[in-house]
Amino acid sequence: MRNYKLILAFCGFLTLLGFTWYTLHQRELPIQSSSNLNVAEALGGGDVSGYARALEPRSFSFPSDHADHPEFRNEWWYFTGNL
Repeated sequence: MRNYKLILAFCGFLTLLGFTWYTLHQRELPIQSSSNLNVAEALGGGDVSGYARALEPRSFSFPSDHADHPEFRNEWWYFTGNL
């Protein structure tokens, strides 16, 4: 009975080892981009006339600052906290 468990454990180990080797040595195909999208251009390039620019910090005015600000082209909100 003990030999049976040892052989089964060894086969499982070899299977895991083979799967790991296959996963690590698998060929990765190069990613082909079919788009000419430029992230910097999409977020900040182009015509910005008619939009306000955030050049300095501004004071918050609640509850109106809970919504979007249509005078700006982009809005970025970050929250950093601890649980």
